[in-house]
Amino acid sequence: MPRIAPLAFQTNPVNFIQLQPDQETEPGIWNAYEEWLDQIWPECVQNDLLPFYMVIDGTHGAAFNECLAILRSRCHLESRVLIEIDSADYLKSSADLLQQFHPYLTDNRAFGVIASDVSVKDYFRPHAQSVWLSDVDDQLRLYHSAEHAEVQSPNIDQLAPIVVTFGPGSGFLSTASGLTNVSLFCDLSREAQQKLHQQGMGSLGLGPCRDTVETYKHALFLEWPVWEEYRKRHLYDFDYYVDTNNRERPVLVTVPMLRRLLASAAQQPFRVKPFFAPGIWGGQYLKELCDLPKDWNNCAWGFEPIAPENTLLIGYRDFIVELPFPLLLSAHPEAIMGERNVQLFGDYFPIRFDYLDTIDGDHLSLQVHPQQAYIEQTFNETMTQQESYYIMEQKEGAKPFVGLGFTEGTTGEELLQAVDLPTPWDNR
Repeated sequence: MPRIAPLAFQTNPVNFIQLQPDQETEPGIWNAYEEWLDQIWPECVQNDLLPFYMVIDGTHGAAFNECLAILRSRCHLESRVLIEIDSADYLKSSADLLQQFHPYLTDNRAFGVIASDVSVKDYFRPHAQSVWLSDVDDQLRLYHSAEHAEVQSPNIDQLAPIVVTFGPGSGFLSTASGLTNVSLFCDLSREAQQKLHQQGMGSLGLGPCRDTVETYKHALFLEWPVWEEYRKRHLYDFDYYVDTNNRERPVLVTVPMLRRLLASAAQQPFRVKPFFAPGIWGGQYLKELCDLPKDWNNCAWGFEPIAPENTLLIGYRDFIVELPFPLLLSAHPEAIMGERNVQLFGDYFPIRFDYLDTIDGDHLSLQVHPQQAYIEQTFNETMTQQESYYIMEQKEGAKPFVGLGFTEGTTGEELLQAVDLPTPWDNR
């Protein structure tokens, strides 16, 4: 029987949606900071005698600098003073954070404990909110002192400054003061974060890591549980959501529009954006099929979906916004998973699908998945992993073999011997 040629693999599936006329607002979505600033600038100068307070919060690694650069340029053009306050200045020292979070990070190279009882507040110095407020007052006093000390040109409008607090946790710092005129949450996918990790970006607040293994451990057991929970709890408190996965051309959405987009996406079939990664046993089939980077040695995994890792590309009119898949799950869990599964798992998507590629690669790894009680007690993880394998493609003449579980009575010595010595399927 002749083989059927595979269909072209879509690595960036866009889920186009349409909103009802009564759901649309103009404007509600923009490409690039400049277009967004054009819309809100009248609000910035509405009362030129009072400071305008802006918060740019978001995910570690998001395009804060790019956003600030546009804001600086506009303030310079409009003769507006910009006071910048970095949330990183209020974090505890790296040494203090490493000591504080050691029970979660452990001394093990790869394993830790999920930090489900840690909050964003635990990253910041004591009384960080009141210290931030005092610093804002000091900056404004310095501005007014300089203003009265200098002879100003009569052609320059005397506009009060814009005060921008930026970086992860900015919303936490400012929330108690009520001093926020406009707020943004700049987001970034786990996939994009891990690319930044490979380029040397360490964990938030913890300083440089020895390698990407340690960085991933910090993210998996500490940073993602804490900061993604912060996003989940507080996202709808912000005025704008910013997709910064394309740093050169971000997409800005009002939070009410974001909620409408998610609601519409939850009511129709959708496909997440696949997430690919090389690995020690990876093959060449997915790399070619999915037109992955030529400089990759291989591709081991194609995640579709591993819910926390994948994103959703939502197309609306001429815009494409990339959102973490968990945003859709937390917004509309019953529409995605059904009432019974939500009762069992909450908004945690309990099934994982991924393609494993060993064609012209190496053998799959030997994996051990702990039982439910062990994984909860040892790693504070939600659930264990049970696997089923389907062989989707193979080289002609190959004899693929997947071993699941042990024969009754197998000993550790027998296992080590089987792994160490050549096996019947080595010449597949």
